Amino acid sequence: MGTTVKVISISSVLRILICQSIVCLFACSSGAAQTHSTLGQFDEKPRKHRAPTKIAQQSPKKNPEPQSSPKKTDQKKPAPVSNKRRAELMEFVNDHHPEIRPLLNSLRKTQQAKFHAALRTLDRDVKNIQALEKRSPERHARSLEQWTVKSKIKLLAARLAMKKSQKNSQAIKDELKDLIERQLELRLEQANEDLIATRKRLERLETLQNELKNNQEKLTEQQLGSITKNAQRLLATQKKAAEAKKRAKVNRIESSKKETKKPGDAKNE
Repeated sequence: MGTTVKVISISSVLRILICQSIVCLFACSSGAAQTHSTLGQFDEKPRKHRAPTKIAQQSPKKNPEPQSSPKKTDQKKPAPVSNKRRAELMEFVNDHHPEIRPLLNSLRKTQQAKFHAALRTLDRDVKNIQALEKRSPERHARSLEQWTVKSKIKLLAARLAMKKSQKNSQAIKDELKDLIERQLELRLEQANEDLIATRKRLERLETLQNELKNNQEKLTEQQLGSITKNAQRLLATQKKAAEAKKRAKVNRIESSKKETKKPGDAKNE
């Protein structure tokens, strides 16, 4: 048993030595190859001298001129709506279309730029509506209803594009149809009113045209007489002013002569 153990240990030692020698062999071969490559650089035969190839003379590249950046136009940012006006607009929304109030509040919290843009648009619309209140109450009422209908159509169109509203899409479409029909009715009423106003204005223009055509000579004489009278009046005014100036000058001369007279001269007289 003792002899067997010695034999096994010797064989294992031999295997270890063989492995080490193989590793050394690879290391030496790689080192030799590297050494051969470095030595080969010195052992190479000198190359024949070749005439340098002519290189086309290139003109020196000019530095590219810096491109002038486009001038930024000084665009003034639109002034934000004041807090007082904002409260008035919100009151207008509450009175005529309160459904969009939550949307405006949401924009105010999440997207300030869009919120201010929406306020400016609303402010412009409300000003146009309010301008009609004194001038034409009927047109003011119609314009106010047009704004409300238009706002509701926009809101329903946005809801129709949402997935949540697909179940109620038919109801939304029916409501949209009614609103669109009402919007067209209002536009038709406005068109009829504008047509009547245009016809009245056309009648006034035709009356003026006939008057100018039939009384041209008479109107010419009237205008010429009026201009002549004004000219004569101006001439008379200028003449009076010149005479008054002349009298004032004479009075100044006489007063200056009296002041320059000596007391002795008065006694001799």
